[in-house]
Amino acid sequence: MLVIEQTNGRELTRWADINWSTVEANVRRLQGRIYRAAATKQ
Repeated sequence: MLVIEQTNGRELTRWADINWSTVEANVRRLQGRIYRAAATKQ
């Protein structure tokens, strides 16, 4: 199966070019927000 996605003229980002430290920090921050939001709704 071949999947083609439009990039609207943007180049695709290579995995090696991603700043994984920044990504991990953002994921941790979002996980904390989700946890706190879920905890306050109980």
